[in-house]
Amino acid sequence: MASSYKKNEIRNRNPNPKTSVLLVIDMQIHFSAIAKPIIPSIATTIDICCRASIPWWGSDLIIDGTPDSELIPEIGRREEELVVEKNTYNGFRGTQLEERLKGMGVEEVIVTGVMTNLCCETTAREAFVRGFRVFFSTVATATSSEELHQATLMNMAYGFAYLLAGYIIEATFKAFARALRQATEYDPRRRGTVRRPDPKKNLTTLVKAFGKCRPLRELANLTLIMGNCDNIDEMSSTSASMLLLIIKMIDKYDLYGQVAYPKHHKQSDVPDIYRLAAKTKVPLNQSLLYLVWQGVFINPAFIEPFGLTLIEAAAHGLPMVATKMEAQSIYIG
Repeated sequence: MASSYKKNEIRNRNPNPKTSVLLVIDMQIHFSAIAKPIIPSIATTIDICCRASIPWWGSDLIIDGTPDSELIPEIGRREEELVVEKNTYNGFRGTQLEERLKGMGVEEVIVTGVMTNLCCETTAREAFVRGFRVFFSTVATATSSEELHQATLMNMAYGFAYLLAGYIIEATFKAFARALRQATEYDPRRRGTVRRPDPKKNLTTLVKAFGKCRPLRELANLTLIMGNCDNIDEMSSTSASMLLLIIKMIDKYDLYGQVAYPKHHKQSDVPDIYRLAAKTKVPLNQSLLYLVWQGVFINPAFIEPFGLTLIEAAAHGLPMVATKMEAQSIYIG
């Protein structure tokens, strides 16, 4: 409740979308009576986080394999989203959750779910003790009584967590998602390249290969970061002709809606573009194999003397495809 947030607000801080993860605790059918009032808030929070490319993980306390142990369907969990099984109120004990979060570069956790005063509070306190900055939702947590709920919020606000009202999450993460869309024309299936419209950069070959490969187009979209362009007529003749050629190839292969080339981006946006592509994971079901497709960085340049973009992509954990300097052979790193 917004009133709970205002009443217990002691310190102010908004989560950092670049280093946050959303924890959805014990939203199982067993707890559906308690969870029912907050299902819309949970679903909205998950949706906002997904749009901002913020990962979310569920944790289960009831793990006996009965129908009661299933997650509440309304929260809309997808198969590739991780569920951590725990056997105590503490989401960190015996689950390797800390190792997984730190391996992802997570510094902040946002706690939602049930019950406010048991699993949510215990997990939030443990996250604080383990060095994570904790944000605790006032509208997406619930328990068996309002008194217990309010008592936990008082404890959290006093020394363990920053309280979050729903409108704060929405304002913070929607702004971040909007910035990412402006930088990359966001789509959850992505291949990316950061190049200038220069003949040596070989972007036309990349667009042609993408356009002619129907299976690849069914798996991924293509984002071309080609520098900044205020007016094609004011570009150098070489860059302008290359950009026009790319536009014509998009038309030739009918790649509308599958190829994005943002008009502007700042240098400070580039790390976020790499991070977004590296974070993106989409499940693919192929016969008996369960695979996860993620973003790939492609450098199709004929010659790359320094390979700075490759180093940047690798530093952000992004798989790469690039050409060797002396030939057009492809290697994968």
